[in-house]
Amino acid sequence: MKRSLISTGTGWDLYIPKPLLQLLGFIPKEDKFLLTIENTTLKITKLNPDEIDNYKGFMIKSLAKCGSGWSLYMPIPIIELLNINPETDMVEYCVNGQVLTITKSQ
Repeated sequence: MKRSLISTGTGWDLYIPKPLLQLLGFIPKEDKFLLTIENTTLKITKLNPDEIDNYKGFMIKSLAKCGSGWSLYMPIPIIELLNINPETDMVEYCVNGQVLTITKSQ
């Protein structure tokens, strides 16, 4: 699935449809997510609430309501690490178990 990023002041939002979140078992109102980057791939993993204290200093995010779905705010440094030009490039979602990966679309 390909998507464009949405400009939001000092960063960019990535819209994530509600059915995709349900497929992953993510509960946007309650869950916190760990963001990691490997090469130019962003991995979004749901954190167990009991483990959040183990990830101090890591990038932990929540999702924000956006239309009929949810969005993930991505600051400019993350966009740069993913080698994405948000004004012209699209991103692609991939589901791997309970991990959502985001890469620059080819």
